[in-house]
Amino acid sequence: MSWDVVAQWIAALAAAATLVWSHLTLRTSIRGLSTTIEESRYSQLDTTYLELLRTRVEHPVLAGPRPEGPHDVQIALDNYACMIWNFIESVLDYCDRPGRNFSAWAPAVEYESGVYASWLSGENLNRYDPEFKGRVEKMVLSVAAHREAVASQMRHDLI
Repeated sequence: MSWDVVAQWIAALAAAATLVWSHLTLRTSIRGLSTTIEESRYSQLDTTYLELLRTRVEHPVLAGPRPEGPHDVQIALDNYACMIWNFIESVLDYCDRPGRNFSAWAPAVEYESGVYASWLSGENLNRYDPEFKGRVEKMVLSVAAHREAVASQMRHDLI
């Protein structure tokens, strides 16, 4: 066997090894990017909720729908309730994807949906796409299941 043939084999093996290494590096980079994007989405939800809570602290009148009040207060409440339900919809979109756990958001969603439940009816419900009502019903069932699991665990811990 001549040295030219040996050199060609070594070059071919080096090229194959480089190709395999490039493929593995690319896969690792894509996984890292996916993880970063997921963390960014979660962080954005967290930041949005913090801003909603901060707004409520700064403007306590937004702490829940009221049947009567000045027109400007009703407009502010209407807009704030809409923002809350949009946030809840974003949380549901985020948690509907495989591998995501709703339980981290369940307490916030449970509280906010309870406070602003009366707002989400009639004309206001028409602001959302048709599947939103089913998603809200699914969320309410999930929240109820979460609440029961926590209560069951507390009962178990007391025994």
